[in-house]
Amino acid sequence: IEGALDQLSVDSKDVSLLSQRVNEVEASVGRLTAELAEKKAERMARTRQPGSSGSIHELSSANAGGYVSEVVSSVHTDNSFAPHALQNEVERLAREISDERDERMQLAQELRWRADVAHEHLCRLSSEFGATQ
Repeated sequence: IEGALDQLSVDSKDVSLLSQRVNEVEASVGRLTAELAEKKAERMARTRQPGSSGSIHELSSANAGGYVSEVVSSVHTDNSFAPHALQNEVERLAREISDERDERMQLAQELRWRADVAHEHLCRLSSEFGATQ
């Protein structure tokens, strides 16, 4: 019985440590989400041009094509950009979209990996705890 109580104590410490780590991961995800939103807002502010028609909407991976089309139509109606400037703007936007997509995919992979590790650890602790009872 004494050995089982010792094991229970160790397991409860492990669960407590794991809980702290899960909270840290959640906090990191929250910070990363806020940072991504801030960077996105900064990029949006940089893309707004003086004298534009104001038809530029928020960028997301889902509506990136529509966003680029709106930039192109805005530039054509404004006639304040030279053709090479339009091409440069479209290329810059395409790079930003690609970079943002890559960053989101990397963060999602890291989050999935951390969640899998935490789940495996919880399952192991649960089975060990069940075996001691």
